[in-house]
Amino acid sequence: MISGVETRGPGWFYGHLFKVPVLFYRAGLDFLVPGWILVLTTVGRKSGRLRETAVGYLVKRDMDEFWLLAGWGEKTDWYQNACKNPKVTFRLGRQKREGTARILTYEERVVYLEEILKVNPGAVSIFSRRAGQPVSSDRESLEQAAHFFPGLALRELRIDDK
Repeated sequence: MISGVETRGPGWFYGHLFKVPVLFYRAGLDFLVPGWILVLTTVGRKSGRLRETAVGYLVKRDMDEFWLLAGWGEKTDWYQNACKNPKVTFRLGRQKREGTARILTYEERVVYLEEILKVNPGAVSIFSRRAGQPVSSDRESLEQAAHFFPGLALRELRIDDK
């Protein structure tokens, strides 16, 4: 990693802010959660307890997958949990799905960054802050930034897979 890159987690404020969508889901207010956020449930790698977190996602319809990036790097708890135990559940709206997680390839992470910038060009400032270096929307810059953002692909388990 490049020196100067933030390795801390989201901190108190964002840590609590990111719990709001989970609380909305629990209260039956999932309609208040933006459509680009899913609630991911993983098994804690140390505790073995179920852990819920809200995560932004990108749908890859051609692959029947939901792609997630860990904005806090490899130390992101949900990322580490799913790497240790790839059996996950996730909720989109009122639908709860069982699935498996796999690690996104480097090229898939570059594609994810490109896709996000198509719909939200302002995200480049977030990518820059998290990567600890300037990031622009050109391919070369996103290839450099992709090293700082591990990610997962979630695939829903079908009845035949269970």
